[in-house]
Amino acid sequence: MNIISILNIINAQECFSNQSFNENWTRYKENIENHLGFYPSQKKILSIGSELSSIFSKDDSERGQKDVSVSGNIWSKLINWYLNVCLLGTNCWATNSMDLLPPQLKRALEIKVNGEKISKSKEIVIVQYTGRENVNVTLPNDLSGVNLKESYREAYKSFFKKIKLNEIKVILLSPKTVGSDMLAIPLFWNFCYKGNQMNSIFDIEIGNQQENPECFIDNRVYYSVVTVPTGKEDRIKAGTIPGKAQINKLQMLDGGFYWGRTSSEKVRSFDNFFADNLTSILFHAGKDISENYEFTSYPRSVYYKLFNC
Repeated sequence: MNIISILNIINAQECFSNQSFNENWTRYKENIENHLGFYPSQKKILSIGSELSSIFSKDDSERGQKDVSVSGNIWSKLINWYLNVCLLGTNCWATNSMDLLPPQLKRALEIKVNGEKISKSKEIVIVQYTGRENVNVTLPNDLSGVNLKESYREAYKSFFKKIKLNEIKVILLSPKTVGSDMLAIPLFWNFCYKGNQMNSIFDIEIGNQQENPECFIDNRVYYSVVTVPTGKEDRIKAGTIPGKAQINKLQMLDGGFYWGRTSSEKVRSFDNFFADNLTSILFHAGKDISENYEFTSYPRSVYYKLFNC
């Protein structure tokens, strides 16, 4: 197995370190497995993207928008889990942990305003690696009790050192649960990350002279949003949440605007994210899964690691 697949499994597992996500996982897992059925094909696994809103909010119909907004971190973890399950076996990984990104990439994403480094809302970072350098590792047959992040730390750190910025495509994905807070901030960050020329207009600097978004594939960072969203079901299906004017503006995002429901006239389902943003990607998820939910070409407990803490 190559090290990017290890990063997929580690990042899927990292979601369970969040107590609130872990407490809700039994419900999410039941809803996901009901959707997948007895034989989770590649198409079925990808199509979870159009069910994520239902999986996230099912049995929570009495909760209002304010209540669900508190669960934004859980929504982010669910999105991160889904991305890495789908990306297993590809040349991409998704993470919201800075420890699981190359240092040169983190430096290229830093934002300074008036010379001061600023923190921003925590997005999921999706990295597509197009270079040839990779690290192949061997997994034990039994992964129970194995701390993959610790066991393979040296392997993925070694891989990170080999990565050149012009070999990667970077997408920042902002998971949102509330429609009303989605608009201004994502559009602003999308504008900032279009290149490293902001300093000539405003006192905003992205990265540094050697490491910045212009070094990436397409000379930019792509920015995307995925929302539940909360709101009345009929308005959601009609594509009027968070409002047609706001939806039209969010379509300006370089990485697209998605939700965890079937596509509407204005908003695409989240399972379209991969085809829209990741070039020449070959999916493996679902191709090698037996009827008892085990990957036939991987150690028997890989699927368990993806679906259990």
